[in-house]
Amino acid sequence: MRFSIRQMEVFRAVMIAGSMNGASSILNISQPAISRTIAHTEQVLSMRLFDRRRGKLIPTQEAELLFEQVVRLYDIAMQVNRFAEDLAERPTGKLSICVSPSLALGFIPSVVSAHLMKHPEVSVKYWTALLAEVPNELISRQADIAITVLPIEDENLEVTTLAEGKMVCVFKPGHPLASNKIVSLKELSHYPLISYDRGVPFGRLITAAFSKCKVQPKIVAEVPRAELALALVRENVGYALLDRFAINHLSLMEVEVRPLEEKIATSVSLIRSRHHEPNVHVKAFTVLLQQAAKANLFLETNPLLERR
Repeated sequence: MRFSIRQMEVFRAVMIAGSMNGASSILNISQPAISRTIAHTEQVLSMRLFDRRRGKLIPTQEAELLFEQVVRLYDIAMQVNRFAEDLAERPTGKLSICVSPSLALGFIPSVVSAHLMKHPEVSVKYWTALLAEVPNELISRQADIAITVLPIEDENLEVTTLAEGKMVCVFKPGHPLASNKIVSLKELSHYPLISYDRGVPFGRLITAAFSKCKVQPKIVAEVPRAELALALVRENVGYALLDRFAINHLSLMEVEVRPLEEKIATSVSLIRSRHHEPNVHVKAFTVLLQQAAKANLFLETNPLLERR
């Protein structure tokens, strides 16, 4: 570029101040540096910008025409600069988050709300995805981050564990095991089970847990998502084994929840692509998530577990 941004800045300052000394004060640089920059600018542009008459700088006609264009460019540059400053202080844009269904209705919406209160200029795209769908959502940049129950093993993804949990038993009030404070898989094996599909990770966890106890569950229905299992539980189709996080949003709905004697471990994981540097929105949201995890809000006590 023959006429650099720095040369434009110095030229504009001289035109506004009417002198080299005045431009020096505006830009806070030495008067000789101003003089050298103007001389170099005249050389590279092959035109005289100022005449010197009785110790004063008089802009040439070419300088007056050039100044009109420089002012326009400078105004645009200042707008960009102000936008950049505002962006640093108040991030704008979009944040795309995909979430495991069992987290989508409970804890995560409160974090989204807190983020939007701090950054009202940001719009959030929020949807649920099964574990198998998450890698493609992140690698294709459909989602900036994913929050899942259970980690994902993929060399293209970075996984951070936020909280540990375990699966619990959910059944209709009046169930034969309702008087128990804790239930075992051996006891549950005698009753109808609403299970996750055996092809999904939760389904495999449940199958493995029963197998370890050397009992066979009576599966009457298979579902891909926790909210579907809860709907069937409320209709007394059977009991369900759900991750602890799936019931955090429940209040006094028509279900009972009991801890399991056997531990079926789960965890909340924050996942993002290794190939994409997190932007300011992702970083800010991640901080809120980590603060909530540190405060143990993922496992906030649920009234259903405190009934008995």
